[in-house]
Amino acid sequence: MAYMAKFISDKTGKAVKLTRNGSVYHEPWQEMSQWLIDQQKQGNVVPIDDYNFYVNPSVFLKWHAQFDKYTTYTQTVDTILEIPYHNTPKITEKLLHKDKLKIQPYPFQEEGAEFLITPIQKKAHVKIFDENNELWHEKEVEETQYAKLIGDEMGLGKTMQSLSAFNELFYRGQTNKALVVVPASLKGQWQEEVHKFTTFTATVITGAKTKREQTYKAFFSSQTESQILITNYEGVRTDIDLIESLINKFYGNPKNKLTLISDESQKLKNIKSKQTLSFLRLKHSYLFLATGTPVSNKPDELYSISKVLDGTLPQELTIFPDKKQFTKDYVIFGEKFNKTVVLGYHNLDKLRDTFAPYIIKRMKKDVAKNLPKMIEKNLYIDLSDRQAEIYQTIEQDQKVIQDIIDSQQKEIALGKLKQEQAKNEDAVMGYQAMLQSVVSEPKLLYKSDSFIAKKYVKTFETKYTRIDSGQKIKALKDIIREYFESEDNKKIVIFSQYTSFLDLIQEALEKEFRQIPYRIDGSVPTKDRQDILHQFEDNRQDRNVLLLSDAGNAGLNIGFSNLLINATLPWAGATYRQRINRIHRLDSNEEDTKLVINMISKYHAFSTIDEAIWKTISNKNEIADNLY
Repeated sequence: MAYMAKFISDKTGKAVKLTRNGSVYHEPWQEMSQWLIDQQKQGNVVPIDDYNFYVNPSVFLKWHAQFDKYTTYTQTVDTILEIPYHNTPKITEKLLHKDKLKIQPYPFQEEGAEFLITPIQKKAHVKIFDENNELWHEKEVEETQYAKLIGDEMGLGKTMQSLSAFNELFYRGQTNKALVVVPASLKGQWQEEVHKFTTFTATVITGAKTKREQTYKAFFSSQTESQILITNYEGVRTDIDLIESLINKFYGNPKNKLTLISDESQKLKNIKSKQTLSFLRLKHSYLFLATGTPVSNKPDELYSISKVLDGTLPQELTIFPDKKQFTKDYVIFGEKFNKTVVLGYHNLDKLRDTFAPYIIKRMKKDVAKNLPKMIEKNLYIDLSDRQAEIYQTIEQDQKVIQDIIDSQQKEIALGKLKQEQAKNEDAVMGYQAMLQSVVSEPKLLYKSDSFIAKKYVKTFETKYTRIDSGQKIKALKDIIREYFESEDNKKIVIFSQYTSFLDLIQEALEKEFRQIPYRIDGSVPTKDRQDILHQFEDNRQDRNVLLLSDAGNAGLNIGFSNLLINATLPWAGATYRQRINRIHRLDSNEEDTKLVINMISKYHAFSTIDEAIWKTISNKNEIADNLY
């Protein structure tokens, strides 16, 4: 058996929890079992059940030394052993031209900009082979690398730091143009912030092919006064041949140096995607990556980011030489249900330390003393009995399909039943979506196009005449009512990834409070989102609620709001963080206290999908937190 290790600390004490987590080939399971038995006799191990054990942290090092390669981790060993870790970035440069900025950076922002412009000197021996693949000779290669990642928590001003770094290089005469690549929804905001923080002029790529081509040509041939050009990832992919050609011509003049800035760089985490491959074709002298979530779920996403930072460096000088070695060092494969899967990750301390020279990451609590306090509160809402009955009926039907999938694992492993497997897996996902609908608002079943959903509607309408409303919207109205009564200049942000649920919330709030909420979701054009946000901020009278979907919130700064309600939770921990950081930002009033309420449905007789999602979010965030 392979085990997953996790440090736990609560009122009862501290322990390392070991959980059986699949099978690793050739693992010494008898030795591992005997070790647990022996330590149990000595009082150092407490079994919870057949799969989980609490281990005294004082003896965990013995387990680590003996069975590390069969153990996966969601935390670094430093964290498990409570050894403090602080990455002190190497900084050799200073901002000598910050007086050229319109707004002066905070000290930690200044440090971040200085980190971005501090070069990394690299040296390695390179083997040169002849045409017969025989060693010809060796030589020493040296490179100066200007490629860094700023991974500060959202709200600490990564844009300000990137622009401060470009400003410094520009006035030193080391660069004269910047190409900024961002999600489409952030182009307008970047242009605003360029004008807010700097004296530079920024041009945004928009329009049809002919207009885009004219804008690119004017920028790279210096026919425009703009120092900064802002485009989006999809635009780079579409226009890469043109952009690459123009950049190569730009470098025909030895005085020209391009700074390349990538915002929300997690968009580049798939090294095989056309989006990332297109980005890699952009020649540059300086590269700044910015993302608050360099790792969302999988530590091996750092490998893709490292390849972007490496650029055209010889393999001997790259951060991680190749994917095969990376996988060997950090990924543990094993077997579950007769399938070879990734069981988890190990050597997270080594992974963190290897990547450390390329990243600066600060948390709000560490660097921004004037940040508002934030309170996160889980509000558990009981399902009604009828709601629970619908939920259990759907869950039981889902289990039937899941049991079929599990029973077919041997055939699937042999390459059989692929079509049936895909059909059954789609069905499981469909049932999962229905479970999320039921715990949020059973009436969402009416809005579903699914034949199966309609079947449940018919079944329960026959039994009860109608499907009653759920409890979340009722609780939501209670929260809002209390907040309206106790706060002045109240601004409430409500998140859900489901626009159909936002529809029902909007309808309920209009009826209850006689006000129409502002709303930004994926259907709202990018160009209109900032205007809606400004209206929401400026309205002091009768419109105090903003409804947001994950598809519509990218880049929005809602620091003037003090209450965020997650009406539904996302599966991804990174998405959860992004939601919170829309209101928890550096430029918020330092006297404000931010409150985040997570609405989680529960029932006394069983665990709900909301509870499973919250557990998943917590685990995924823990992995990400331990990598820097």
